[in-house]
Amino acid sequence: MIEVHKLREVIRLLLLPKDLSHVYVGKLAGCPRQTVDVLSNKLIASDITPESFADIDDDELQRQIYPKCFTKKRFKIEPDFEEIIAQCIKAHKKYRKTIWTKYCEYKQKHGDKAYGRSRFYQLIANYIKKTRLSMLQEFAPGEVMFIDYAGATLSFSQDNKDIITYAFVATLGYSKKRFAYTTKDMSAASWLKAIIAAIDYFGGVPEVIHCDNAKAMVKTAGLVAELSKSATEFAEHYGDVLFDTSQVATPTHNPLAENRVKELTHSVFATMNTDLTFFCIDEMNAHLAVEVEKRNANPIQRIGLSANDFFYSDESHQLAPLPKQPFEPVTYRSVVKVPENYFIWYDNNRYSVPYEYRNDYVELRVQGGKLLILHKGQLRVTHDIIEGKNNVVSIDAHLHPKHFAQKNKTKSYYLAWAETIAPCVVKAVEHLYSKTKHDHSRPIGKRCQTLQKLYSQFGDIAFVAACDYALRCHMLSVKEIELILKSNAYDVEPDVGETTHANLRGQDYYSGGQHE
Repeated sequence: MIEVHKLREVIRLLLLPKDLSHVYVGKLAGCPRQTVDVLSNKLIASDITPESFADIDDDELQRQIYPKCFTKKRFKIEPDFEEIIAQCIKAHKKYRKTIWTKYCEYKQKHGDKAYGRSRFYQLIANYIKKTRLSMLQEFAPGEVMFIDYAGATLSFSQDNKDIITYAFVATLGYSKKRFAYTTKDMSAASWLKAIIAAIDYFGGVPEVIHCDNAKAMVKTAGLVAELSKSATEFAEHYGDVLFDTSQVATPTHNPLAENRVKELTHSVFATMNTDLTFFCIDEMNAHLAVEVEKRNANPIQRIGLSANDFFYSDESHQLAPLPKQPFEPVTYRSVVKVPENYFIWYDNNRYSVPYEYRNDYVELRVQGGKLLILHKGQLRVTHDIIEGKNNVVSIDAHLHPKHFAQKNKTKSYYLAWAETIAPCVVKAVEHLYSKTKHDHSRPIGKRCQTLQKLYSQFGDIAFVAACDYALRCHMLSVKEIELILKSNAYDVEPDVGETTHANLRGQDYYSGGQHE
């Protein structure tokens, strides 16, 4: 069996309308004449035609030319790969089986027709490699910073004792610029201390900080994880930076941090543990800064530019600026249920909450003179705290669309509608609102809505004539205007001329006392 590209070229030449000699075909395709003779015979025995040749892929072409190589009878039974992957890899760890267990089941079921253990393991490994799929992740400058703690620990000597420390690693998604820092433990305070050191090192705040589901940072794992209170407060202080987490037990979702941990573990951390001695944690961090900066300055393979080149040219100015104000603690915290009207009470005043959270629980925090309202660990609303009692603070974006429309139905709204029709309609609306001191009066608004319905029901001409008639006759209530429209009173013009017919008694007759 020759290479597939040579096979395709020979078949193409043999199918040409010109009758080329096999020696010439062999020279063009780079193969012996005997091979061309064999392929010519196989081509005659196959179903390949000049019309179908262009649509045949390489695998089908080899099956057509070498049918015996692809029709070998297998005496061994193939394992059920899908079942093995489902039970040994995809299943929950509580119910996950080992590959050895599946091999024992496979061997017991098929006996002599089963593969040996080594071949079984090899087939499983080949199937996993064949079906493995990964997506290339692209990150914009300043978009994300990946963080993680290394599995390897570091140590320094103090009073003839080795003090264990833990190595924190951060890397930017776009430039791949690294940062390493060691802390005394992996508590929430140490996590935040290391993240702040990384942000200060990079000189700005990324949009997203991606980490795994460390207990110090994540309260409840999930698609959108519920962060710990300390992590949430940190995110708020740094401009609502987003914390994104990997899927549980899926380190491939944090690839850059994992790769940088692996790189620095072999090239830096191992040397620090075996060849160097430190006497305080500050010495270790100073050494890490020097070693990491060396690697940031090294050119990246296949690109020729270093991480520093990408960082200073494209990414450094895309990072958000560092906060100017120091961190302010939370002075009040409470969990309350949002009522149906989605306004919550705090310090004798009411503050709006997005209507989607009605009948749900939210957390109230007071920080720096602001009322922060959080829902499921995420900041949703920020209100300025006002003084006084029984005041209402409302944001239009929080209102239900129907409530927002009703709130906007004020005097100015109805006057704007009336101005599009006629001046007499404007006067009718103004007359209605003259009975109240409040432009947002709901009873007057209902009457104006009735006018709008009458306008839609009777049309432009009739409605304008009725309003004009109502103004002249001082009949400006809504019921009176409706009565005018239904009775067509605006069309009646009374005859006020004097009757002079000889057979009729007129006004002079009855006023002069000439009646019998």
